[in-house]
Amino acid sequence: MKLKWKYMKPEEFCMRFSIISCLFLVSILMFLSGCSQSANNHISSNAVHECLGSVGYSWCEAKNKCLRVWEEPCTVNDLAKNMCDRGNVFVCNKYVTDEDRSSGAQVFYDVNNNTITCPVVPDDAMTPQCLQLMHMQCRQFTC
Repeated sequence: MKLKWKYMKPEEFCMRFSIISCLFLVSILMFLSGCSQSANNHISSNAVHECLGSVGYSWCEAKNKCLRVWEEPCTVNDLAKNMCDRGNVFVCNKYVTDEDRSSGAQVFYDVNNNTITCPVVPDDAMTPQCLQLMHMQCRQFTC
């Protein structure tokens, strides 16, 4: 006897094969769809925080938001990396600076787009903030 396959409406299928078979099939489909959905929710912090990684956004814990690190740095290291085209870059605690003093000043940058400009003058002529920054231990960033 040769079986002929034809399209069956769902209600015909359930009538031909018992209700138990139908429920079993539906439960397997629900289980599989639930597994793929929950697995996607735990792939990365980007998925948890709904950052659009496909267009370059990633989660920044320090700023508690999604951002593109080349547009808005999250960490001091991101900021230093963005400044690598300027030559030697130095990380000084929460600030980044470079060797450019052509303006007669040393400029310090932070991740919130704040800048502190310290004129290159004798110590007794500097503001307390510039004095602290100019004598801070810095490390050269490897670009």
